Amino acid sequence: MWLVRGVAFASLLALFGPSVPSPQDVDPAAFVMAFQSGAADQYKGRTIAGTGVAFGVGGPWILITLGAVGDDKRVVPLTTREAFSAARAAHTTLQLFVSAPDFDSKSLTPRDLPAQFSFSGVYNGRMRTAWRPESGLADTGPCPPQPDDPKNLHVITNGPSTAYCVPLLESGTLQKK
Repeated sequence: MWLVRGVAFASLLALFGPSVPSPQDVDPAAFVMAFQSGAADQYKGRTIAGTGVAFGVGGPWILITLGAVGDDKRVVPLTTREAFSAARAAHTTLQLFVSAPDFDSKSLTPRDLPAQFSFSGVYNGRMRTAWRPESGLADTGPCPPQPDDPKNLHVITNGPSTAYCVPLLESGTLQKK
């Protein structure tokens, strides 16, 4: 009798699949919050995928904004430059860089932005420094030197600003929505 029930359960499971998320599914906002709290090592080697907004492009990486963390710790989408600027000044943005070799960032003009993207990439423990205008709040400072940039040459700023560290997803894909 137990064998019959076990076979029936296995048949249903094979037909409908498990109802729990795959261990490979990673919520990008949870990943960035873990990175900000120093607990991102658990995500090394995992693919992070989702959607977010690019408010600017430049260089070989694109900075994707997932949203901002509200007072209730929920993620609030940012879709306008005004909302983005306010969240950036308050240091509440959730952001990540995506390195997507097949994406031509030069195809975007300032007129195209902000733009929503779907993205995916692998977190290998790498990071890049991002900048925001000075707001009077303390920032984390630039990232530690990276193997491909041991002197932090990517740390360049235009005017009064503060640096903070953002995770980098590699071998990524980007698709403008």
